[in-house]
Amino acid sequence: YAGASMDDVAATAELTKGAVYWHFPSKEDLFISCVDSAMQFEMSSVPQVVEQIFTGGDLEQTMADLMRTSIQKPEFFLFARLLAEFLLNIDDEEVRSRIVKVRDESYAVWADQIGKLQKSGKIQLTADPDAIVRTFNLLMRGIGLEWHGAKDTSDLEALIPHLAKILTKGM
Repeated sequence: YAGASMDDVAATAELTKGAVYWHFPSKEDLFISCVDSAMQFEMSSVPQVVEQIFTGGDLEQTMADLMRTSIQKPEFFLFARLLAEFLLNIDDEEVRSRIVKVRDESYAVWADQIGKLQKSGKIQLTADPDAIVRTFNLLMRGIGLEWHGAKDTSDLEALIPHLAKILTKGM
């Protein structure tokens, strides 16, 4: 984020700088729009994904598979890294709060779906749905950063089944 300029964005998008500024008054507004779009896209699939994760059979194996496939996607890591860099470097509290609001809305959608499955009796998890969502997201971002920063990922690959077991069965 810090190294990108609106000139870079315009050139990559094959637009004039004026055209970019017509739609986005600042780099922060452009970034917030990108985050919002990514979160809206993610939230559209939440009901199906939550149903698949929690009612698809072996929760521990499903969680391990989800963790493995998620961290191997370059866009997963890049988005997490970009979001972290942005939040760590932005001084404008209004902009920071807009990003946090979008993130929290995403978390709420996930937690709502988990809560619905709990209430319907489809899953027997007793943990607070919001805590489940936040814990999993924090864990995945940390794993993603480790995965993409490591020269040898075999140790992390071997760790995934253990993390899935801890997440699904406790310590």
